[in-house]
Order: sequence, then structure tokens, then C-alpha cells
Amino acid sequence: MQIRSVVIAALVLTSRVCADGLSDLETSCFQRANLTFGKYWLLECLQEVFTADPVHLTLGTIAPGAGTVALGPSFTMIPRSNRLESMITGSAVISTDTSWLFQAQAVIAVPSVPGATMLLRNGKTNGRFGGRLGALTRDAELDAKSSLTLRARAFDAKEQHFYGIGPSASLNGGTQYSQQEIDVSAGFNNPVTTWSSIGLNTDFLRPRILPPNGGVPVDTLYTPVSAPGLSLNEDFVRFEPYVSFKIPPRRSLATIGQVGFSWYHALDDARFSFRRLSASTVTQIPLRPKVHVGSVTTASHRNGFVNWICPSSRSGEHCSMGDLALIGLLDVTYDSAGNTPPFYLDPTLGGSDIQGNDTLRGFGDYRFRAPNRVLLQAEYRHPVWSFLGLLVFYDVGKVGLEPSDLTLSQLRHDLGLGVTVTVGRHEIARLYAAFGTGEPVQFRPKFGGLL
Repeated sequence: MQIRSVVIAALVLTSRVCADGLSDLETSCFQRANLTFGKYWLLECLQEVFTADPVHLTLGTIAPGAGTVALGPSFTMIPRSNRLESMITGSAVISTDTSWLFQAQAVIAVPSVPGATMLLRNGKTNGRFGGRLGALTRDAELDAKSSLTLRARAFDAKEQHFYGIGPSASLNGGTQYSQQEIDVSAGFNNPVTTWSSIGLNTDFLRPRILPPNGGVPVDTLYTPVSAPGLSLNEDFVRFEPYVSFKIPPRRSLATIGQVGFSWYHALDDARFSFRRLSASTVTQIPLRPKVHVGSVTTASHRNGFVNWICPSSRSGEHCSMGDLALIGLLDVTYDSAGNTPPFYLDPTLGGSDIQGNDTLRGFGDYRFRAPNRVLLQAEYRHPVWSFLGLLVFYDVGKVGLEPSDLTLSQLRHDLGLGVTVTVGRHEIARLYAAFGTGEPVQFRPKFGGLL
């Protein structure tokens, strides 16, 4: 009933704010709602529901474990003034387990500064580099203008999982907790070449650990020694300079990466201050062989199975066998003698992490947790029919208590396959089965991205 109420309220708000958007929604979802009209009317309806301006619905996940799916209204505004361009967005969602999230963000593109003029002359690239790999970096490119980002976010994730710290954490140690957090951040990004940019992020973080909705509370099996920060009410300031790149800058076959170094400063108890090096890369490999099978060079002369495996591209000279992505993720934590990071700020492997990265999908969310981690993935995607796609993946990685533990021995691994649902360029859902871990098969639906 809560989800239904959110949907109704969002549609009413949409009708009041944007009559044109309502008209487009009515045309796509009601006037064309006839199965005999064509197979695309439902896709057009969904696209209007989730992308209409200025108000639309948002479908996604607040955090792994915080309900199956979260839904609520979002808005997008793009005001312009002289040479400044800006985008203001916001959303308010609630999930199936009553977890909630509110957030607002303003991105201001300022006139180009020295080093960015070459990008503007050669053509603007769109997109941005975010702090998470899954939702943002896979579509990321470098901004052509310098940009300032201001963001405020608050969420309550009712059920998070904790199995202990270290690579040997056991399923028998499974517990739950609830996490509330307020995050206020500011970031600046400046392109310096056609293929690189530098930036700086600053954050104020106020995380709080509370009893969960259900399950075994974390403090029944763990203490502040075995779960550092368990009874801590601490605020943090984070300071992170970074460099991001795309090589080569304007090719579909390219490597996108980001390297940053963060200082986490605990405002009250310096024993929980630490530093962290983070690096991520995604190499996109589009599989586009030239169409030529003997004397057969066009789709109309090939059989249906061959056209399904490799549908012709627009030019007709090549076909698409899908896309292969090679992904790497590394986090290395440094702390002074006697210092340790709180467990809820440690990187995790298993399912998805709290930043939205798909990690070791053959394990449950947050299955392994430690100050250090390494992850390598290969992911293949292929369109099947209309909005449906095929997903095949292989994941390998490990966590470590010390940076020296991140060797290539005793790696955890899994493999799996699934389907994706894409509307326009937005993946709104995926369903996968992952196995090969020695633990129960993970059969998981995922809706949208991490919010």
C-alpha cells in the first residue's frame, strides 16, 4: 500500500507541475495501450514514466538489503543564465521494507578554464565520473567544462548485513543492523586534457548504527573490538583529490578510470581517522565484426539465427555481437598505530556494496568486509529482443586486513548469467543467478541502480 500511495502521489504531482509531460504520458500509456498497435507502446509508456521532465518516477535501490526495490518521485530542472549551465535534481523514495532516502543535487558547469578549451573546440563529451563504479562509471566520460557539484543526502537502511571482518568471515556469524546517514558534499572537476581531468571532493558524513527491523542484532555476537565503531556516534569529514581519464578519449573501445586518495577525519575520536587509496577502471570492448560470410554480406541474405547472434549495425558493414567489459576495483586503507576505521566504512565484497558496485555476485550482500579489497570482473552483454538483454559474468576478488594481504592467491570467485530490462538507455531491472562459490546459489532481482 505504501508503494501504491507513492505512485499515485507522484502522478498527481506530475500532472500539476507539467501539463505537457502529462499529455505525453497519456498519449504513450493510454491512447496507445493496445497490444495490436505494436510492440513498442509499453516501452514508450515506461520511458515517459521514468524520464518525463520535470517530474517523473525513480526506481532503484537505497542500499543492498534495504528492501527489494525503492520507488518515488524525482524532479530535474536545467536553468540557464548567460554562460552558466546547471542541473538541479532531487528525489524522495521509500522501499518495500520502509527504508527511505531523500536527496538533492545541483551541478553547475562554469565557463572553461585553461586546459579545457581544447575539449570544447573538439566537441563536448557528456557524462560524469562518480564515486561508484556500477551506476556511473560504466557510462562515464569526461566533462568538457569545469563543474561544481553540491549534494545533500539522508537515508535510513533498515536491514544491513554483517558477518565479521576479514576474508574468513563465516555465514554462521551473520547478523543485521540498521544504518542511518546524513551526507553533505561538494565537489569540483576540471578537465586538463582531451583525455583527463582532476577534481576534489569534500564530504561531511554522519553515520549512525541502530537496531535492525529483524534478524540477529549485530551487538549480540560482536563487540566494539570485533566490530570497530559498533557503539560509536562519530561524525567524519572526508577530503579526496582524484584524477580521472578516458584513453583513447573518443573511441568506443576505451578504458575509463579514476584514482583518488581520501582522508577520513573523525571529528571527536581521532582513533577512527584513516586514509584510503581507491582506484577503478572499466575497459569497454564493443564486439563489432565485419559482416562477411562467404558471399553473404547483408542481413537479408543471412539466416535468422546468425542475425540474432550478430544483428547488423546501421551501416550494414558490421554487426554487433554485444559488449564485453573488463572491470577492476582496488581499495587500500592506511591508518596510524592504534587507529582503525569503523566497520561500516570498510569496503565489502558480495552482491552489491553500498556505493552501488556489483562485486562478488555469487555471495550475499556484504558477505566479506575488511579495510582492503581487490576485485576483477569480466561482463558480457548482448541484446536479445527489444528491451531484453543477456548478461554473462565472472567475478574474482578478496578482502584483506592489511594492504599486503591483497595478493592473487586464495581469491574468491563466481560466475553467473541473467537478463536485463532496458528502457531507452536506462537499465531499469536485471535478474541473475550466480554460483560456483560453495555457498547457496544467489538468485537476485535488481531494480534500477543504487540511488
